[in-house]
Amino acid sequence: MRLRLRLRPRALAALTALTVAAGVLVVATAPARALAGDHATLTWRGATPVAGHAGTFTAPAGASVTAVIAVLNAANHPISGANVTFDATTVAMDSNGLPVWKTLPQTLVTTGADGLAARTFTNIPHEIDLHVNFETPRPDEVNGGTYCCDWVGDLDSTIVATPKLTLTTATTVARPFLASAATVRLTPVTSVNYRIERASSPNGPWTRVLADNAFFAPKAGVYYVRAVTEPLPGDILPVLRSNVVKVSVRKGAVPTWLKQLNRFRKEYGAPAAAEYAPYNSWIRLHNIYSYANHVLGHEEFKSKKKYTAKGAQAGRSSVLSQGNTAKNATPVWMNAPFHAVSMLDPEATLASFNSYKGYSGLWPITQLSLGGKYDKPKQPYVWPKRGGTQIKRTFAGEWPDPLASCPRAYNTVAARNRGIGAPFYISYGDTLPGNHVPAKVKASLTYKGKKLKVCVLTETTYKNPLAAERSLVRGILKWRHHTVAVFPLKALKKGRYKARVTASGKTTTWKFVVP
Repeated sequence: MRLRLRLRPRALAALTALTVAAGVLVVATAPARALAGDHATLTWRGATPVAGHAGTFTAPAGASVTAVIAVLNAANHPISGANVTFDATTVAMDSNGLPVWKTLPQTLVTTGADGLAARTFTNIPHEIDLHVNFETPRPDEVNGGTYCCDWVGDLDSTIVATPKLTLTTATTVARPFLASAATVRLTPVTSVNYRIERASSPNGPWTRVLADNAFFAPKAGVYYVRAVTEPLPGDILPVLRSNVVKVSVRKGAVPTWLKQLNRFRKEYGAPAAAEYAPYNSWIRLHNIYSYANHVLGHEEFKSKKKYTAKGAQAGRSSVLSQGNTAKNATPVWMNAPFHAVSMLDPEATLASFNSYKGYSGLWPITQLSLGGKYDKPKQPYVWPKRGGTQIKRTFAGEWPDPLASCPRAYNTVAARNRGIGAPFYISYGDTLPGNHVPAKVKASLTYKGKKLKVCVLTETTYKNPLAAERSLVRGILKWRHHTVAVFPLKALKKGRYKARVTASGKTTTWKFVVP
């Protein structure tokens, strides 16, 4: 999960020299009328300095910490009778993760013979910002003796609370590839990046679970699950690890639609997906709406029968089909490029599904924490896979219509009746030069030494007289890893095919079989 940590280490002000060593903050200034060489050090009891962040320390949330000021002369001997003023502001986080500031009463402490002044802060919240200034006695040039006091210097320091990371998840999961919600809580509330990890032993090795807030496993067995924070460059808090939860994954059967989906994802080069069951019922609501109104579409209208807000959301988020079941819907979608690339997206590692009276829907759920993880494959993603099998010979149709962008020969009644060839796809991610957009794209498909006529669709060249559909398709091809889809004019025949696509000067060639 990616959430930016918000911390505000205060700048150190009015200092001539400042160093941090062994947890001690040292300030030295050019004195006004005080004795030359007077200076002070700050030591935090119960806190740990943060490397690379001068004046910043961490301490466990809820702990007590004490700021100890030592006022010294040039010979590092303690100065008694110095005035030390403590000004502090605490920062807490409300239930929404928003900061709440509170100014604490000012404290004035006069040093004793040991030259020390201290202030204790109890039950620290998210953060404490401390400002200290000190004054030392100076010679009384009129009456002799000393006079209190002349300002010497001030300093700032910040204490950041280290929160407690707690993970909650189910201890039993019915089968492999079934996602179980994983709830991560930080006390006090703060915002961090974190990931979920699993292992077969409580001591590891640990593997990242490819889901934002869920646990799943590829096989039945006993697993150990934890959450681990991922500090960004410049963050204050160290890596935090939660409690470990022991989870038993039983040997339940993986549904057919998910087996098929993961087979296709594996061939494409994407990681396996797990079922996210809570959204299955949402898709069912949309399928009920579709059946009741005899319509297949992504939108729902409040004036129609069986409208629901959840069903409407599922309709907008899912790939849909009519006349299919849980056993054959997924292969049908693989024949439709705009649907297929959504299911194959490497970052969509959770999916929900429902089939109801001939209406089916699959909701690929993109995981935000995986953003960018699969943007630069070693070689482009392709379908059918290299050396793989094209499962269909003809294109079955799709909305928006891919062929709206193709030459007239693709759009005659005779051509449609004869059957347009099943498409193939290539997705580049961010591997092409410049802005990664496929440019000057050329494609060919060779069968028995003869190049077949093809139509190429890209994020910049797809045409459609309807602006909304044109924009939708171009967005899909762009955001699904810069995909290029290629349609042969005629139905494929049994045999071996050689695909070749050149984009932005980069040529990719692979072969596949039609059974």
